[in-house]
Amino acid sequence: MSDARRFGTGVVATLALAFTGAGACAFIAPFPEVAPDPPGAGGSGSGGGGGDVVGVEPGAGGGGEVAESCVPRAETACYTGPQGTEGVGLCAAGVAACNDDGTAVGACVGQVLPAFESCTTPADENCDGRACTGDPVQGVALGGTGDQHGRAIAVSKDAVVVVGSASGSTDLGGGPSDELGTLAEADAFLASFPRDGLSRDGLSRGGRFRFSRRFADSVARGVALSPEGDVVLAGSASGDVDFGGGVRKGRGHRADVVVARFDAAGAHQFSRRFGDAATQQATAVAVDSAGNAFVTGEFWGTLDFGEPRKGERFTLKSQGERDVFLVKLDAAGNVHWARQFGDEADQAGTGVAVDGAGNIVLVGWFSGRIGFGGEKDLLTVAKSDLFVAKLDPSGDHVWSKSANATNTAEALGVAVDGAGNVLVTGSFRSSVTLGESPRTTAGDKDVLLIRLDENGVPLWSEDYGDDADQEGAAIAVDLAGNILLTGSFWGSLEIGDEVHSARGAADVFVAKLGPDGSPLWSRRFGDSGTQAATSVAADLLGNSWVTGHFDGALDLGPGGAVTSRGAGDAFIVQIGP
Repeated sequence: MSDARRFGTGVVATLALAFTGAGACAFIAPFPEVAPDPPGAGGSGSGGGGGDVVGVEPGAGGGGEVAESCVPRAETACYTGPQGTEGVGLCAAGVAACNDDGTAVGACVGQVLPAFESCTTPADENCDGRACTGDPVQGVALGGTGDQHGRAIAVSKDAVVVVGSASGSTDLGGGPSDELGTLAEADAFLASFPRDGLSRDGLSRGGRFRFSRRFADSVARGVALSPEGDVVLAGSASGDVDFGGGVRKGRGHRADVVVARFDAAGAHQFSRRFGDAATQQATAVAVDSAGNAFVTGEFWGTLDFGEPRKGERFTLKSQGERDVFLVKLDAAGNVHWARQFGDEADQAGTGVAVDGAGNIVLVGWFSGRIGFGGEKDLLTVAKSDLFVAKLDPSGDHVWSKSANATNTAEALGVAVDGAGNVLVTGSFRSSVTLGESPRTTAGDKDVLLIRLDENGVPLWSEDYGDDADQEGAAIAVDLAGNILLTGSFWGSLEIGDEVHSARGAADVFVAKLGPDGSPLWSRRFGDSGTQAATSVAADLLGNSWVTGHFDGALDLGPGGAVTSRGAGDAFIVQIGP
């Protein structure tokens, strides 16, 4: 059966914090054992494949004696990994033994569970039965009568979460839902799916989806997961919106910053709204190991974050055009601090990441002058330049860099690896210089990829593109420090030995590169319609997950292409290591 699903109206150690750009990130905790399927999943009635315990007998009961629940010292095969992985690759069953008095079965000893796929040996560590070729594994389209955009994605060991915007009737996995707003604007959406259950064999084990939510007259642009699996959403809202904790009143068609947090089952934890009569919006969010959320974006007018502290309110005022903001909220939604960056020219924050020490890395673009608290501000005489700034956990300056652009440059995505190295992607025109050698475009915008060490020293940079338009939208790093890069392109895109040509309008590209920037594989998705990727995330087994928007047909896996409905659909695709 098909591995590509449609949901639509009438259709269907020191490890890294991986951050994806376009507002998405995922906390990668010290590598856990992969959780078994829930009881009854996939019709098995028992959870993990091969996990039946033999030698178990009913207790005798009665007489006040301890009931015997298993044969004393009897051993049996056991396996607690995901169903379908036992005996695949390196995964193997272990042994569980009954204790001496027959009252309990001990832990499963010696089993080998799915692990991160390093792709440096022929061994199949993640036990998926696939080679390291970067092929699509499974995918889903989220669509309906209107227009749907996947804008950010995050993944944990058992769930994949996507946020975005949807207009008209839309199926987010649980059946069609109608538009909620009254301002003729899109709704924000949040949808969560089983990580291994989009459509592995044409069925979603453990449920077709976990939960979905839709919020009136708003757009979700960023999502992050806490170590406990809580979901933090960031974006903007124009009209009245209720995230589950009561209505947050709007101001007509002017957007305000919104931040909302839900538990792993989708239950509302808190929601906040910040803004005035001008326009403000959040573009990205990251979560640290303590569950604190760091939200960035752009604003005109005044942002009042309230919560007087030491006699001062957290009130930010733009200096002319839009400015960058960065705010820290704890797990209860309390604001700890807020920062503003910019002058009377135009600036925007587009991506944020947190390293293992709790430092924040902020990226975006600026015109004129921007300062982050260092001895010198960053200046540009170009139309725009990108910035990368590292701040400590208190929001104070550590280092900041620009790219010395001669025309335009913007950073759109940022990730931090386990060693604290910073990866940035975006686009530029004409030339940029980080380090000793400039990068130049062949014509219009090209994809830009930059690697800096933890002190902000440029290590290397790459650019990809021809004389047409190309853009790097998002970036992530896996447990081995490999780089996952995605975006959209017109014309041709050469990555290593692979040359990809767009089929008419823009197509999606996804590439995996080694820590040194050497290409491992690259893929193109699209047809003659318009397709764009906006976010990428890395999971604990070496897979990459991408979301975006497509109009036309998109091949999301072995089941073949899905076709958009209405003005265009959101998509999710899993790509193997």
